[in-house]
Amino acid sequence: MRVTLFKLCLGASVYYLWKERNGRIFLQVGHESTGVEKLILDEVKSCASSWKHDLKTLENLRVCCEWRISYSIFL
Repeated sequence: MRVTLFKLCLGASVYYLWKERNGRIFLQVGHESTGVEKLILDEVKSCASSWKHDLKTLENLRVCCEWRISYSIFL
């Protein structure tokens, strides 16, 4: 689960940074750096909350606790 979250963070980071860059260049609008960070984290948490994991391990529960992801994915 930790590796999957890392890959999701990488993909979301590339997407939102590319989107921010294009907004600043072509539309002259942009977010503050904390705004982009919040968008990325919200997207990752939203995607992870919709997963259904079969592996009910202590490590996966720790990851959920660290990321503040709902435990309902293990039900």
